[in-house]
Parts: sequence; C-alpha cells; structure tokens
Amino acid sequence: MKRLATALATAVIGVSLVGAPQQSSAMDGELFGGADIGVTVPTNALDRAADEGGSFSPFVGYMFFPPEDRRINVGAIGQIGFFGLSRDLTTTTDGGRCPNGCRNKNTWALPFGAGPRVSLPIDEFELNGKVLIGGITGLNSGPISDTSWGWTTGGGIDYWVDDNWKVGAFGEFSRFYQRVRGIGDVRYVNAGIRVTATSGKPVPEAPPPPPPPPPPPAETVIPTPTKRITLRGVNFDFDKATIRGDARVILDEAIRILQDEGEVAIVAEGHTDATGPEAYNQTLSVRRANAVRDYLVEGGVPASRISVEGFGETKPVATNSTKDGRAQNRRVELRVAD
Repeated sequence: MKRLATALATAVIGVSLVGAPQQSSAMDGELFGGADIGVTVPTNALDRAADEGGSFSPFVGYMFFPPEDRRINVGAIGQIGFFGLSRDLTTTTDGGRCPNGCRNKNTWALPFGAGPRVSLPIDEFELNGKVLIGGITGLNSGPISDTSWGWTTGGGIDYWVDDNWKVGAFGEFSRFYQRVRGIGDVRYVNAGIRVTATSGKPVPEAPPPPPPPPPPPAETVIPTPTKRITLRGVNFDFDKATIRGDARVILDEAIRILQDEGEVAIVAEGHTDATGPEAYNQTLSVRRANAVRDYLVEGGVPASRISVEGFGETKPVATNSTKDGRAQNRRVELRVAD
C-alpha cells in the first residue's frame, strides 16, 4: 500500500504540472483528456513470468496551439495506467514442471508518467507521439514486485469525430528498471484504442464587417446673390466609365439645380485611381468626365454650359494603397467654371 500511495502521489503531481499552462494560455491552445484501452504484451524477461493481459490508462494534457492552426503542435501529457497480466505457474521459468501446490496467479501493476507530446494534423486526422518519464509499482506479489523508474514512448492516429471528440488507435513500448526474477528489466508493449475529449477547436472569429461605402466626392458650392448651389460628384467602378445606378440620383439632382440656375457654367473633372499606366488613366478620366457630361445633356442641360477636363491619377482624394481609398479616387467632380 505504501508503494501504491507513492505512485499515486507522483502521478497526481505530474498531472498537475501538465495542467498548469492553462492559467495563462488555455484560451489559445487545447486542453484534452481521455483514456487508452488496450492489450498488454510482456517482452524480454517479463514474458517468461506472465502472459498478455489488458490495460486501462487515463490521461490529461495540454497542446500549446489551437488545433485549427494546422501545423505541428507541441504540448505535455500526464498519464497513469493500470494493467493485469495472466500468470501461468504450471511450469517453471526453465520449462520444468511446477511442483505440487503451485497455482495460477495474475500480475497487477500501476505505471505512471508525464512528458512531451507532439501532433501533426492531416485533414480530419491527427498523428501524435509522446515520451513519458515516470515509474511503475507492483500491486501484488509477482514478477513486478518493486517501485522503480522508467520510460514509455509511443504514438497513434486519431480521427476528429466533432470539435470536442477524437477516437483512434495507439501503440507504445515501456521499460522500467527493476529486475524480473533476476533476469532482466520490466518491458512490455501496449496497443489498442483511444478516446479523447478536448476543449474544442476554437470558433473562428467572425469576419470583420465590410467597409462602409466610400463617401461621395467633395461637394462644389456655387455662390449666387440669393442662395448657395451644391453639386455633388459621382464615383465609378474599376476600369469603367459607365454611370452607376447610385450616380443617377445624384446627377438628376444636378440637372434640376442647373436648370434652375440657367446661367451657370460648370466643368466635369474626371479622375482615376493609380492602378494601371498613367497614360491609360488619363484617357479613362476624360471618358468618365464625358459620360457625366452626356448624361447632363440628355437630361436637358445645354452642352454649351458644360466643359470637360481629365486629370488621370494626379489628384487623389484618398490613399491608393487601400481598396476603399482607390474607390474614392475613381470619380467625376462638378465645379463652377472660372
């Protein structure tokens, strides 16, 4: 019982240390826990004293990166196990017959350990491996009779059932440094299935809302003796000189104002963003200004009152390094002729 208490205390300390990082970064990484259920096959000296048996090994751990980062992940794991091996005493270890009175007797043991874990996501699967440093203690009289230190290494493959659950298979080899009947160390292989619960793949952040529509170009204010007249400019799609639906409302209002102010002459100034060759942008700016002029003329404004100028990309009102800024620069402004 003293050996069992020591083993359990060591395992609890190891698991506590593994869980410690969650205080600072659990929201970024992945907490997980589960159990390995498998078959234990003794090797080396242990297979002379026991046959295969079964094992149950719960574990907890922490991986430092979110699963959906889709990269090699590193973390830590703590595990404590319990296995039983059948034991055949009908023959001695050298093959002779067991003396009268011998009985079959099972072997029970408790391995424990903690160490690093790595994983590699591949679509909906995850390859993983671990190395545990710990110990083992025997739970009854038998070939595993002491508490000693050792190590376990192994790996497996898991499948994401959903954001919080994985199932898979594992295989591992363990070696602990205590003599089995004076012959050799405790060595065995475990293989079986694994069930893992996780803190979940983080929910992706919602995409940022689309940028607000670009503000209309600067308004032109025409002073008169009795009132102020405001003409608003319009914007264009990339590489287009076609009047958009939202521009028609603005230009219709400009037609009404210019008809009311029958003597006012205006200039339609065309502009572009900085995408493309400078000479092409100059031509495109003139096409845009002419498109506005033609719309105003079709609406009843005399052509003689409207002149056209193109400035290409030379007079931006916003930066050309962003999509929103370029949209603001693709415009035609209306101003009073000098």
